[in-house]
Amino acid sequence: ALAGDVTLEMLWSAPGVVRVVDAPRDVGAMRDTAFDAVIDALSELDDVKQKEGSALERVLRASVDVSRRIACMLRDEGRRAHDEKKGRAMKRLRDVVGDATVDAGRALQDVMLSLERTDVTEELDRLDSHLEQCEAALAATQPVGRRLDFIFQEMSREANTLGAKCADVRISALVIDLKSEIERLREQAQNVE
Repeated sequence: ALAGDVTLEMLWSAPGVVRVVDAPRDVGAMRDTAFDAVIDALSELDDVKQKEGSALERVLRASVDVSRRIACMLRDEGRRAHDEKKGRAMKRLRDVVGDATVDAGRALQDVMLSLERTDVTEELDRLDSHLEQCEAALAATQPVGRRLDFIFQEMSREANTLGAKCADVRISALVIDLKSEIERLREQAQNVE
């Protein structure tokens, strides 16, 4: 049994562990063999990266499709919620206008301002644009990892704004789904060159 660590010096100094042999060297053959090994390794690495890239592209495209479907549902739900709110607000306005002391023009202006604050059309339009940019980036032949990361950051901002603007339960659930999908995209984008 040895006390302490076994060092490289201990191994070198032990008899019979290392033996020096003079062998004829064909430097050209050694260089050719090394060169062939490097070429084979690089070729295999390229094949693996191509397969991995194709698989990753499929995953990203599937997630973009899910995000697009959620965005469509958000657009439909946003219209529904906006129309419902408008209907309730207009009913309240009609109820209030019956009172002669209320300025109907001012009350209508307040209703329109309230409706404008909850309209998510712009955010959904920008989200659609980001999804189109993502699809274009996935079709590109040059490295797009940073570009995708930026696009997904912008998509995340739009999702956050959507969530902040809408108090509707169905829209909130869709926004959570969208945020989850965007996070999945961002995680996958870390693997893209």
